[in-house]
Amino acid sequence: MSNSLNLANINISHLTRNTMPSQQSKASTSLLSHEDKASSNNNPSFGSIPQSASENEEPKEGSATNNNDSPVSENTPFEFLDVHEKSGEASDVELFSDLTVVVSIHMLSDLLTDGDEVGDLNFSVDVDGASANARVWCWFILRVFYIYALWVQYMEVANLHNLYSTTTQRADVIFYSIIFGFMAILVVISKACEKDHHRHVAYVYLFGRLLGLAVIIAQSYSPYAAVSMDTAQYQFLRKYTAIMPKYFLWECAPLILALCFSGYYDNGNDENDDSLILWGGLTMVALRLIIRTIIGWKCDSSNLYDEWDGKLSNTAHTQERYKLITLIFLGELCFSSTSVPGNYYLSLSALVTAMGCFLIYFLARVEGRVEPWNRSALCNLQCHTTHFVIFCLVPIMGVGYVEIMKENNEDDDNDYDEDLVDYIEKRWYHYPHAILSISAGLFLFSIGHLEMMTKDPEQPVQLKRRLRVLMYLTMGLVLAGIQFLSEDAATYVPIVIVGTGLVLIWGVQKSV
Repeated sequence: MSNSLNLANINISHLTRNTMPSQQSKASTSLLSHEDKASSNNNPSFGSIPQSASENEEPKEGSATNNNDSPVSENTPFEFLDVHEKSGEASDVELFSDLTVVVSIHMLSDLLTDGDEVGDLNFSVDVDGASANARVWCWFILRVFYIYALWVQYMEVANLHNLYSTTTQRADVIFYSIIFGFMAILVVISKACEKDHHRHVAYVYLFGRLLGLAVIIAQSYSPYAAVSMDTAQYQFLRKYTAIMPKYFLWECAPLILALCFSGYYDNGNDENDDSLILWGGLTMVALRLIIRTIIGWKCDSSNLYDEWDGKLSNTAHTQERYKLITLIFLGELCFSSTSVPGNYYLSLSALVTAMGCFLIYFLARVEGRVEPWNRSALCNLQCHTTHFVIFCLVPIMGVGYVEIMKENNEDDDNDYDEDLVDYIEKRWYHYPHAILSISAGLFLFSIGHLEMMTKDPEQPVQLKRRLRVLMYLTMGLVLAGIQFLSEDAATYVPIVIVGTGLVLIWGVQKSV
């Protein structure tokens, strides 16, 4: 691995375009060491890699050379880029696509408070409203997963594209077209969800996943990848993309089967048809978690994570993308209750809650700690799953504030059947204060899970990692359970969140 990283650090600005075919057989490549030349000559995939110059030519003035002192011309469109060279830097088009992801999930959360929906949280339901409302929450989780899984796949496309840079516009135009196509898929999914076209949403999701998978596989066969990567990195990329279709089929099999058989068992009832798609989709979510856990264990047991992190992944870049989306979600939480007319108190409560979440997620961090993204393959994959949960919870907290505001506005003007309201209120997911309280508690649980996978540096801090994790779990239980004792979540949720954040910020300071 050290050999490949040393090769990756070589700054090769250009390779010649006009090398004669007779000279290519004698030329030394800028990507292969002396030991790799023999194997590359027997490998057709490397035989087409452009060569630099013949061995008899002297290096031109101003040209770069590799570790083997082979000359490199300045006319090639390729250059080496270490996988960690641009750590944490996201391009403008990546930031643009991240914003569309947040807006799409925000639109899905708005559907939870739409008064025209059968599962509306404002009790505008029929006698079977309780079960209908539970289905709405399940659909919300599945739809967020659709968007999240697509975003993760196209983030892999961006990571592979960032492994090399070009001076030609062709690769960038193709990359931009792919990202814009991903954004168009999000628009179609959001519109189909608004109309409850569940089958159409599933088809568009599968199409988007297949398209992203095809792009990743095509990237592994691209001449850009072959030229800009060293031998070990390129071979690992080919192995990685070779197993991706198998895992895609395993993960999406429940949804595919649900789409195939739902039409045979609907009996003329669209609800039965949708139920099969819903449970097939939720099974897919669970199967993704199981598969990724197994992959993480296998990678850690065979020490493949270091190779993957050094060759195909930029964990700092991935972490930066997740931070950005979480930051935008918290920004939306600040103004969640302003969409409904009401008093200033609830709006300020939402703002304080968002500020507390910001303190916990961004500032309550031990300086110099080992992030879970970098600790192991299992921890890295668990980070992805935990952030999916966070992407669900923060919008749900906003839904809780919106519903509390509506509840306060309708206290004196409620025309619902009292027996029906009493029946529905027995379920927590119909009760706005419980929605806000439990979602905030689960948010602390999620951050505690992330904290549990970190590793503190040798320098001692005020609170050890175990104590910090215990505090996250304890305060999460307090928030989830206090809703049975108090009906004023808008008061105690921001107090607990901000108080927890301030204590943990003190706890991560270095002890004297």
